[in-house]
Amino acid sequence: MLIEPGDEVVYTPNIPDLPPIHKRSWDIGVCIDVGEQYIRIRFDNYEGQFLPYAITHYPLSPKIIKTYMRKVFPDVISEVEARTASQVFTIKTGQIGRKGFGPADVLRSFLAKG
Repeated sequence: MLIEPGDEVVYTPNIPDLPPIHKRSWDIGVCIDVGEQYIRIRFDNYEGQFLPYAITHYPLSPKIIKTYMRKVFPDVISEVEARTASQVFTIKTGQIGRKGFGPADVLRSFLAKG
């Protein structure tokens, strides 16, 4: 995914035994500009230029979370449909509708496969 101005990013220098990002809050910034060779980033009290290979998207940024949600959204929908179908099945037939028990499980697996 390309880094664009406004994206939350993480500076990850090539240093052995670098602490994880949740322990390096000073390395989280916002992209200001993407040039031909460098990416300009604004941190809390510093602004600098960095080579692109040392910059990644911040994993908890809204852009990355939206990207992950787009990938799993169809699965989420099928799970909700299966759960709702299971509840309807239980109400209409009196059969157990919990996962792993009874005929409703067959219905749930059928809906989950899409």
